[in-house]
Amino acid sequence: MIALIAIALTVLAINLALLSASMVGFGHWLALHEQPHQRSMLARLRLIYGVLVLLLLATLAQVGIWAAVFCLLGEFADYATAFYFSAVNFATLGYGDMTMGAQWRMLGPLEAINGSLMLGLFASVLFAALQRVLQRR
Repeated sequence: MIALIAIALTVLAINLALLSASMVGFGHWLALHEQPHQRSMLARLRLIYGVLVLLLLATLAQVGIWAAVFCLLGEFADYATAFYFSAVNFATLGYGDMTMGAQWRMLGPLEAINGSLMLGLFASVLFAALQRVLQRR
C-alpha cells in the first residue's frame, strides 16, 4: 500500500509541477501581450478560448503521464489502452469496463482524486479568466 501511495504522490507531484509551470508561463505571456485598451469582443473571446485550450492540453498531458506509469508497471499492453483507462479515471467516470491487477488497482481511485483536484483547479483558472474579461468591459 505504501508503494502505491508513493507512486501516486510522485505522479501527482509531476502533474502539479507541469501545471504550475504552465500557469506561470501563461500568466507571463498574458502580462507581456495583454493590451488594457483592447476591449473588443474578439479579444475577450481569444482570451477565454486560449485558456480553455490550455486547460484541455494540461488535462491530456496529465492523463498521458498516468497512462505512461500504467504502461511502465506492465498493466496494459499498449499506450492507447492505458490512455483510455487513465482518461476514464481522471474524469472520474469509472466505466468499469477495464480494471488493473490487484497489485496496482488502487492507483485508479488515486488518479481519480488527482483528476478531481485538477478539474476543480481548472474551474478556478477559468473563473479568473472570465473575471478578467468582465473587468475589461
